[in-house]
Amino acid sequence: MFRDRGIEIKTREQILAMRKAGLVVGRTLELLRGEVRAGITTGELDAIAEDNIRRYRSPARRCQNVRSVSADAASFPIREREYVLYFNNPFAEPVFARVLGNIQAAHERSHRKLYVLYQQLAGDLETDRTQNIAMLERSGFLRERHVRFHCRPSRYLLASYDLRIFESTDPALGAV
Repeated sequence: MFRDRGIEIKTREQILAMRKAGLVVGRTLELLRGEVRAGITTGELDAIAEDNIRRYRSPARRCQNVRSVSADAASFPIREREYVLYFNNPFAEPVFARVLGNIQAAHERSHRKLYVLYQQLAGDLETDRTQNIAMLERSGFLRERHVRFHCRPSRYLLASYDLRIFESTDPALGAV
């Protein structure tokens, strides 16, 4: 296991395990898409997602604490711990501004490392009228990490998406 500036460089086996976990998330989203109908509640969709996540078991699964959360994102409490937060075509700008403010407040209280993964369909980039990416770039506590995906399966999985990865800075070190 190698480390480069605090980020663990994954082995081929670890990347394949992460791919499997990503496929579970993708399968969950596809499952939910088939369940969406007039009258279904977000609570019911969350229960379906939780059940799908619970059924996935693998010895290669490194993170056992995976869960689906159905909540008001703008008021969701961000605890003071390390996080990897994933947003896929998330919210309108005013909501995302509140979410980002909550994330920043938690980071300022704890100074724990966190990552924000912001993903959207590449086709949506032309019609996206939000300033969400600009807010992440100007946040003052995050810096973008440029990651190149050299292996073919990773590039294939991300082909139609724009993925931006932001890492928290350490105010004690003066990093920006």
